[in-house]
Amino acid sequence: MALYSQGRLLEAAEAYENALSLDNKRAARFASLAQIYRELNNDEKAALNFEKASKKSPRNTEYLWALTEYYRKLGREEDLLNTAKKILELDPYNEDARKMAGETGANPT
Repeated sequence: MALYSQGRLLEAAEAYENALSLDNKRAARFASLAQIYRELNNDEKAALNFEKASKKSPRNTEYLWALTEYYRKLGREEDLLNTAKKILELDPYNEDARKMAGETGANPT
């Protein structure tokens, strides 16, 4: 989006919010809005939009990993643990997710 590339982040966020009010079916739009809020250091809104993106695209581990970052920052430990477990369901051999979920051992459960 032109506003984003020009560094006009607040205006870009507003434009994405308006676009999403018309068509909220695409996970990538929520993820893009989350990225803008990431750059604006608005962790709550970044997490909210990554949550929406992951609901639209539940097998996208990129969105789930982004959520773990925000859940950690926001102190949402239960959400962090649940998201790590979702990542493990999709990628049972992911050692980083296993550590985050507090699981041990090389074999998935």
